[in-house]
Amino acid sequence: MTTPLPEAWRAQLMAMIRGLSPLDGALFSGGPGLSPLQQIGVYREQHVLRHRAALRANLPGLTALWGEHADAQLDRYVQDHPSTSWTLERLGEPMLVWLEAHDAPQEDQALAAVDLAVLKVFHAPSPRPLDPSTLTTARIGRSPTARRLRLPLDAHRWRAQALSGETPPPMTACDARVVVYRHEQRVRHIELPAAADALLAALEPELG
Repeated sequence: MTTPLPEAWRAQLMAMIRGLSPLDGALFSGGPGLSPLQQIGVYREQHVLRHRAALRANLPGLTALWGEHADAQLDRYVQDHPSTSWTLERLGEPMLVWLEAHDAPQEDQALAAVDLAVLKVFHAPSPRPLDPSTLTTARIGRSPTARRLRLPLDAHRWRAQALSGETPPPMTACDARVVVYRHEQRVRHIELPAAADALLAALEPELG
């Protein structure tokens, strides 16, 4: 006779998979190759690995900085900010807020800001081509494929070197005005002089 599942079985299962409650094989029947605990353990392991992989792909600069401590940091982050979207592309969006709440080092926060800007720009929809007939009435609008950043450290340079396989020197203090933009499906960045950044900010106050 089959034992009926409890009313809250979905919530119980998700809590175990997310590591919020101890593994319990009561909801599984086991089989020739796996015990009930091993079955739920497979789901738990895949949950952890998939979330780590998504965050590593979307926050490569930050995880490079964390090095061997990255997995532990990412697991702690996911515990506080589990996925609430159908796509893991958005899993890292609260990372900067999480780092600030935990008084993370300035290096961590600066790299997270660059990583998140790159992610947003890469996945942003392409703007419509400009119609020459509307030039006299066109309003300067926010481009979704560009983001302005003000960085207290040269995290953009550190990230570029680290992701190219180099061993970058420690970040140094600066007042960098950086635009992260997409061109021909590649995301790039350019550092602007203060005057150019001020002009861009005046022309496009929403860009950022």
